[in-house]
Amino acid sequence: MTQRDNYEGVSTSEALLYGRPDRRRALESLETENLRLREELRRAEAAAGEFVDFVSHELKQPMTAMQGYSKMLIMGIGGELTPTQRQFVDVIDANVERMGKLVNDLLEICRLEAGRTQLNLAPVNVQKLLYAAVVDNRAELEARHHTVEIDVAEDLPLAMGDRQRLMEVLGHLVRNACRYTPEGGHVRLVAGGQGGGACTDGHVAVEVVDTGIGLSPEDLPRVGEKFFRADHELVQQQPGNGLGLAISRHLVALHGGEFYVESEPGQGSTFGFTLPTAG
Repeated sequence: MTQRDNYEGVSTSEALLYGRPDRRRALESLETENLRLREELRRAEAAAGEFVDFVSHELKQPMTAMQGYSKMLIMGIGGELTPTQRQFVDVIDANVERMGKLVNDLLEICRLEAGRTQLNLAPVNVQKLLYAAVVDNRAELEARHHTVEIDVAEDLPLAMGDRQRLMEVLGHLVRNACRYTPEGGHVRLVAGGQGGGACTDGHVAVEVVDTGIGLSPEDLPRVGEKFFRADHELVQQQPGNGLGLAISRHLVALHGGEFYVESEPGQGSTFGFTLPTAG
């Protein structure tokens, strides 16, 4: 006698999965394994967060102390320095500052990748952000004799964003434009629709356009990768750790925006990002 199961009203896939005990056990085993992997992932993310907190304390505290004491030596608090001693202390101070920036950038990219970065979202005046970014980087722009232009579309709506984090993104982009543009170049900050037009899709586009060295077609897809620096003489001469654009890309994504780059070798670059409008 042949046994016939009643699968009326049951889909073929459900019948295959649940109609036989061995298949049902296999499905239950897969579900159990899925739960186990999710728990392992949760523990790994928690461990990564604990590591970031540990490194933040154990590295930043001695770095702060070293920088503080080097500044006091430069100020002569420990006694007057000879010219040679002052030169040595200046080198120490510069390298401690460089190491401190590297530690801060590493911690920030770790927090971003672990999903531990929170934004304080509020309506933001993008035009004021652009002017503030120029003021913050004026010394470096003037030292390289760059001209600066700010171009803002009429009736530009407020954007929704975290002002401090957006200033961080703009700082990275303006410094990049400044450093990788030969002396006497031009840096243009633009806000409006993507490409400089009007805002028509509920987003504000912010762009930093330079007349610098540009990027090769091979390097362009790698922009925003951690530690990536283009293989160009001017790039290698400048300080940097290849994390600024990676941090910027993550922060823009956290805002729900898009980070983009347009560039040609010897023709300059456009680094831009979009933000949702407020309301």
